[in-house]
Amino acid sequence: MKHILIVCTVILSLLTGCSEDDTLFCKYRTIPLSQWHKDSVLVFTVEIADTLPLYEIDLLIRNTDEYAYQNLWLFFSQSCDNEPSERDTVNVFLADDYGNWRGTGVRSFFDNCFLYRDSVRFHRAGAYRFTIAHGMRYEMLDGISDAGLQIIVKSE
Repeated sequence: MKHILIVCTVILSLLTGCSEDDTLFCKYRTIPLSQWHKDSVLVFTVEIADTLPLYEIDLLIRNTDEYAYQNLWLFFSQSCDNEPSERDTVNVFLADDYGNWRGTGVRSFFDNCFLYRDSVRFHRAGAYRFTIAHGMRYEMLDGISDAGLQIIVKSE
């Protein structure tokens, strides 16, 4: 029964999670059994053709109510072709100070969209590689079912 609920939640989220007209890229990577190993790096490749507009970069996290912490530390990197990668450490809060889950949810699953950077300009066209890994102190992190990346073209 739990697996049916997981599949239904993922399908519903995929249908509604990335539906903005100005969305250039929106993808999730499923974390098997909602157990994210610290060495498991999620990779997203995005083709940026237009360098004129500004973009918004969002980090997408889907957690279950089995996640034991209020926050989640992430290692996020971005690179283009053979350029050195930019690496950042990001702290996102999945619950408030009272333990209430943030984001939208169905039963025990919660979708969160965190603004990473706003008004970003990509200075060269090409294939950009983005990576996300968890930066928590634990080998295995239970309760994170999916992580993703969304890039939106900003309206002028």
